[in-house]
Order: sequence, then structure tokens, then C-alpha cells
Amino acid sequence: MKLCDGLRWAAAAAVAAGLAGCVTGSTPPRRAADRGDRGQPLGAREGAAEQTLEARVQTHAHFAMGIVNDLNGEQDRALEEFRLAAEADPGNELLVSDVARRLLQNRQPKKAADLLARAVERPRASGQLYTLLGVAEAEAGRWDQAMQANRIAIRKLPGSLAAYRTQVRCYLQGRKPKLRKAAALLVSAARRRSPDPTFLVEVAGLYGACSAQLGKHAVWVKPRIVKALDRAARLQPKNADLRQKLADGYSMLGEFAKARSIYAGLLQRDPHLPGVREKLADLCLQMGDKKGAQEQLESLLRDNPTNPNLYYLLGTILADEKEYEAAVENYEKTVLLNPDAERVYYDLAGLKITLNKPEEALRVLDKARGRFKQSFWMEFYAGLAYSRLKQYPEALRRFTAAEVVGAATDPKRLDSIFYFQMAAAYERSKEYTQAEKYFQKCLTLSPDNVEAMNYLGYMWADHGVNLDKARTLIEKAVRSEPDNAAFLDSLGWVLFKLNQPHEALAQVLKAIQHSQEPDAVLYDHLGDIYAGLRQYEQARAAWRKSLSVEPSAEVEQKLKTAPSTELLPR
Repeated sequence: MKLCDGLRWAAAAAVAAGLAGCVTGSTPPRRAADRGDRGQPLGAREGAAEQTLEARVQTHAHFAMGIVNDLNGEQDRALEEFRLAAEADPGNELLVSDVARRLLQNRQPKKAADLLARAVERPRASGQLYTLLGVAEAEAGRWDQAMQANRIAIRKLPGSLAAYRTQVRCYLQGRKPKLRKAAALLVSAARRRSPDPTFLVEVAGLYGACSAQLGKHAVWVKPRIVKALDRAARLQPKNADLRQKLADGYSMLGEFAKARSIYAGLLQRDPHLPGVREKLADLCLQMGDKKGAQEQLESLLRDNPTNPNLYYLLGTILADEKEYEAAVENYEKTVLLNPDAERVYYDLAGLKITLNKPEEALRVLDKARGRFKQSFWMEFYAGLAYSRLKQYPEALRRFTAAEVVGAATDPKRLDSIFYFQMAAAYERSKEYTQAEKYFQKCLTLSPDNVEAMNYLGYMWADHGVNLDKARTLIEKAVRSEPDNAAFLDSLGWVLFKLNQPHEALAQVLKAIQHSQEPDAVLYDHLGDIYAGLRQYEQARAAWRKSLSVEPSAEVEQKLKTAPSTELLPR
């Protein structure tokens, strides 16, 4: 070797030794005690001992060339030189691992796997190297090789969660996934006698990520994962992030009380811990504790009063609790802070209709109409608002538009609830044939819809048609809700139409008893039944009661034409 060549080699070696850590970014400097006599890392020294002089020259030359390419911004060429350097020195685990990671990041898993496969041929190859090989083989889609590498990794390094994760992934791949093996591996990890709570918590997270794929096997794995979390909890980890993950694991497994206790403890120590109060609010909702969720959301809003999502969640809880005015206030703040939250406009309009403020609902929908394209909900809620205003032709126009848009964009929206409202609007418009058609559609989609049964049965009874069918429908509705005043009145009315006034009287009197407030229709029916029984004094009293609740020219006419003297049957 010429002198100049030797100097060039020495320079390359110096560059390689001095810059390897900072360029690869994966190997921190070691302490002096961890270095050999020449100041080389132990891994590099062991690898160098196995190499021939020529191989060492190749390693340093490729590595140095990789550094030059890296500094010149030629990343692909640099990576190839680093790969060649590692390939020439397979005993240097630090170099091999770093290059393999780079190859994986650059979507070259086969090259990474081939490099690692050569490196693990050494008898003393570490568990970390086998773990990385398992990942690379899995990324390359070579599942059998990946599983073999993972098994060795787990044996050499039982605490390697990455090896468990990759092995589970391998078991779940393919047309015939090995579900039982995946489940058994998770149980094995959960049972590991580890003093490290981090490992146990991460195993629970791994179970959560694949529990849906495990199918029926998840049932017998779940309690063992809970036990693993219980062991982690008994170790009383101090780290707040780990405790939060522990609570997340309990929450995912349905152990809400345990999760809630940990979240509450975290907030007690640090009330402003990011994300915890939101999780606690969500957990309260899952537990059915809406008041608890409300308290958490209100606390969050004090710290962040411009967050529209918090107002929306709070509004939804209040709406479920039937605190409609407060819910409206929160929905209005949501829209103010986030005018593009389309769904909130419709929720707000729905509440306005519930509060019998249809004009305000239409104003909300007009704002949505000016901001968003036509949608099912936009037209459906407009139909409900116009129905409430008793503007039935306009309501039907809106419902028809909703039906067209829904059929074209989201057919599942055309459900029994939609067709019930449409049928009711047709009935109020005195288009009885159309009303019957849409009530039948409603019942086809929801055969147990007692409201539709009652409405259709009453409509038939009121017009004296299909009386036997009407009675069957109404009786079914009454069996479902025996104290429903409207259903009892319908039953009384169809019995009256079937010329059974005594039976009809009993049902209507029961309806009046169960009615929460005076109802003009009930007393009108009662008057008609008494008149049918020729009990005219009672009939007149019932009609007067009906008129005191709601004026009606038809009822006034009945009162005027009723006989003045009661005719008793002989």
C-alpha cells in the first residue's frame, strides 16, 4: 500500500469513527469505560475483529462515501453507501440496526430484512436485532420469516413489546388468520412477570388495537388483560403519562370505575393536565352519568370559553336531559364560534320546533340554506316546522324535497320516522289516500311502530272505512301502551264506529282519566258516544267541556241541535 493510500484510508477511518454517531442519529457517544483500548465502541470493535483488513477498508470507504453524499444532500446515494458499509461489517450491530431503520423509513423493507438476516447469523446476535428483523420481514410481506424472527426475539428479549406487536400482526394476516395463536400470545405477554408497568400497559393497548379482529377469542383474552392492568396499577406508577395510559386501557376494556378513579386522581394533582378532563367527560357519558359529564365540560369551558365543540357536547347533554332552553343557548354559541358546523344548525332547529318556536326554527334553517348545499336534514326540519305552523302544503313540499335528496344521497335517512311525519302531513291536508300510502311505508319499515298503528287506525275509523283492520291496529297499540290516552281514545272511537257504544264509553272515560291535561277531542268523542246512547244531558256537558278547551264550530252545532229532553230507552 502506498503512503498516500494509507493516509487516505486513515482519513476515511477517522471520519467514519468521528461522525458515525452524529450522522446516523441513532448511537449516542459511549462512556470511556464502554470503549476498547483504541477508543472504538465495543460493537464496532467486536465487528472489526471478525473482519479481514480488506473488508474493513470497504466498510470505512463506503461509510465515508455515505457521509459525503449525505452532506451533499444526495440521500438515496448516501443510504446505499451506508447499506454497503453495514453489509461489509454485519457484526457491527449499531451500524446494521441504524441502516436497517433508515431502509425501513425509506420503504425498502426487503433490503433491510436481507441486511439483518445476514447480521443475525452471528451466534451472539441480540434480541433487538431479531426484533428489527421481524419488523422488516413483516413489512416485506414475508410472514413466515417474520414469525420465526419474532419468536427468537421474544425468547432473547422477553420485554420487547415491538416483537409481540409484530408477531400479533403476523398472526392476523392472510385469508386464514391465526386468531387463537394471536390471542394466546397476548395472554402470554399479559402474564409475563414483569416489574415494569409500562410493558403491561402497552400490552393492553396492543389488545385494544386488535380486539375487533380477534372475534370470539377476545372474550377470554380480555379478563387477562384486565389482570395485567391491575398488576400495573398495584405498582403505583408515578409518571402522569403512564397513569393516563393505564386509565385509557381500563376505559377501553369497559372498566369505567377504575378508569374514572385514575382520571380523577390525575386532575386532583394537576387540574390543567391536557386531555384528561375531556376523557373523563366522555367516560361519564359512557357510564350514563350525564351530570358528571356536564360538570367536566363546564369546567373545560371556564378554561377555554371559545371552544365550539365543548358547547356542542354540553348542548347535546342538556337536550338529552330535556333542558331545552339551556341546550339552545349552547347550540347558538356553537354556531357563533363555528359557523361552518352544519349539523348544529339542524339540531338547533329541531330544538326550536320542540319548544314550539317554528318561526325561529325556519330562520335558523334559512341561515343554513344560505351557507350549505341542499340536504335531507335541511328540508326535513323545514317540513316539521311548517307542519307545526299548520302550513301543510308547504310542509309537504319540503318533505317531498327531503325524500328526493335522501333517495339520491343517503337512502337510510328515509326511515319510519320520516314516513310517519310525511303521512301525518298528508292526513292533515285531507289527502287520505296519500296518507295511507305513507303510513303503510312507515309500518313496512317498522312493523312495531305503535304511533303509526294508532294514527292509521284512527284515520280509518274516523272515515268509517276498514274498521276491523283499524280495530286490530289500535288494539295492538293499546296492548303496547295500555295507559296511553290517545290510543285509548282511538280504541273507543273505532268501537263507537262499530256500533258498540257501551264498550266505546269505557275506553274514552279511561282515556280522559289518563290524559295529563284536558283534551278537546276526547270530550267531543265523549259527547258523541253519550248522544249515541241517547244520554243527551251528559252529551251536552261533554261538548261544553270540549268548547271550553278549544273553540269549534262543529261542536257548537252539535250542542245546538242536541235534543233538549233526555230520551231514556224503554
